[in-house]
Amino acid sequence: MFEQEFVKQLRVIDALRDIYPKMSLEMAGVFFVVCYHERIPLTQIGERLNLPQVTVHRHVSALSRAFYKRDRYEQGFGLLATEEDPENRVRKIAFLTKKGEEVRDQLLSLLEEKELVEAKKSKKK
Repeated sequence: MFEQEFVKQLRVIDALRDIYPKMSLEMAGVFFVVCYHERIPLTQIGERLNLPQVTVHRHVSALSRAFYKRDRYEQGFGLLATEEDPENRVRKIAFLTKKGEEVRDQLLSLLEEKELVEAKKSKKK
């Protein structure tokens, strides 16, 4: 059972890396946490992934519109956006953009397709 779940997760990561080859595994983890929670403070992302806040901010920036790399800005992935937390104006909340929702749905449909294929194979046996 564990092996099947592990294989499914690897397939999702591989599919995401096919879409965005420059995305690191840590960045993918941040994206998956936001996908799961839909709206989550950046501090909680760091707690869930055991990452320092500076790293979370860097990854969220890269997953957003643009991020600073060395001495210049680069185009981000456009999957996430942030806004101020209405309860605490210092804190930021990350959420999926329309493009992020589309990628999430694409990855979920890929998982469902794989599950259907595997279920059909096991029925034939």
